[in-house]
Amino acid sequence: MNKVFLIGNLGKDPEFRAFENGGRVTRFPLATNESYTNKQGERVNLTEWHDIEVWERQAEIADKYLRKGSKVMIEGRIRTENWTDKNTNEPRQRKTIRCTSFEILSGHADNQVNSEGHVHNDSSSPAPQSPNPTDPTGDLPF
Repeated sequence: MNKVFLIGNLGKDPEFRAFENGGRVTRFPLATNESYTNKQGERVNLTEWHDIEVWERQAEIADKYLRKGSKVMIEGRIRTENWTDKNTNEPRQRKTIRCTSFEILSGHADNQVNSEGHVHNDSSSPAPQSPNPTDPTGDLPF
C-alpha cells in the first residue's frame, strides 16, 4: 500500500497551472516538523520538505484557499519521477506527494475547507465537553 498522511505548513503560495487538454494542477512545498531530545539531552528540531501536487478540481480549491503558511493535512501517494539531465546527462530523481485529499487546518477565520470544497465553520459549534470534567475521555467509543 502506498499511502501517506502529512500535517504541515505551506512554504510558499501554491502555483496553479491549467493545460490545453483541460487538466489542472496546483503545486506547493509543504514543511513538516519533528522534534526530539538527543543523547546529550539537547532538543533537536527537524524540518522535512515535501513537494505536493494536487490535481483537477482539488487543484482549483487548493489554489483558491491555500496560501504560504497555511496549515494543512494532506493524504496522498508517493510518486517517483526519473529522468536524465539534459545538460549533464546524469540520471535524476524526484519524489512528490500526489495529493488525493486535503483539509485546511488554519486560515480563513475559523473556517475549515476540505478538498471537496465543503467549508466547516468551527466557531458556530462549540467543542464537545466531557460529561465528567475530571475524566477527559468522556464517552469516547474506544
